[in-house]
Amino acid sequence: MSNHLVKKKAKKIEMRTDLTIGKIVGWAGGTLGIVASLIAIWPRMTIIVSEPVDPENAMSASVTITNTGFIPLLRVRPLWELHEMTFGDPSNPSKVLGDKNMIRLTNTWAPKSLNHDDEIEFGLNDIWGNQPYMLSADGAIVVEYRLPLIPHSFSRVFPVIARKQTDQKFHWYAQIP
Repeated sequence: MSNHLVKKKAKKIEMRTDLTIGKIVGWAGGTLGIVASLIAIWPRMTIIVSEPVDPENAMSASVTITNTGFIPLLRVRPLWELHEMTFGDPSNPSKVLGDKNMIRLTNTWAPKSLNHDDEIEFGLNDIWGNQPYMLSADGAIVVEYRLPLIPHSFSRVFPVIARKQTDQKFHWYAQIP
């Protein structure tokens, strides 16, 4: 009889071990599923800077912001953050340097909401004006937005640069941070 009790206890210990491993695997799988779901629906947006309408003026380019995620973006507001601009004679250029703590420039547009695949388009000269003597620009398009049911504002920074090429025309490029 004592042999029978030992076998019963051994079975109970095995069952408890199996249940514990099953719970750990279940919790890990559930956690991974939740994380994967959040990543799939997390807000995504794209920025496209067009070629300038006036090839002599980099600020005549337009910017398109598109919500490519599934969650609507509320109170979307584009800004221009200046890092460095070069003006004047190419042999003796003048530089305007931005400060990391500087106020970001914006137009007086009312913030807009973007549902899935909605876009906002604006011209850089709406924010910074025309810069006929500009040689290069280094800055960022900053998008401020809110999410539904979350009372906190978020922002996303898209660094861009403009360079005058050998054909004397400006071209905008995404800058890898």
